[in-house]
Amino acid sequence: MLTANEINLVMIQNSHEKELVIDFNQINKKITILKQKANYIIIEGCGGWGWRHLVNPQTFYSDWVIQQEMPVILVVGIQPCCINHAVLTAHAIIQDGVSLVGWIANRINP
Repeated sequence: MLTANEINLVMIQNSHEKELVIDFNQINKKITILKQKANYIIIEGCGGWGWRHLVNPQTFYSDWVIQQEMPVILVVGIQPCCINHAVLTAHAIIQDGVSLVGWIANRINP
């Protein structure tokens, strides 16, 4: 059985603050350890920030996903304009050579 610390590789708090520093080396090391204990690993994305979210002055979130060769499941909130954003994001993911294995239409309004 995995502990909460093993499952939650890195807890990023205050993610909208300018001083946020994401240590991808730390995340990568923990993913390597987790791969030895789990059949599948699901990593939550950038939560609405977008595929091209700039996580530091030199790196997009997508750069890290590409480097790790992770397949992507696109989750889309169904409301006006989201379908257009989803199609543009799907095209960007595919253009970047990443495997887009599916998408989930998430009903966010009752």
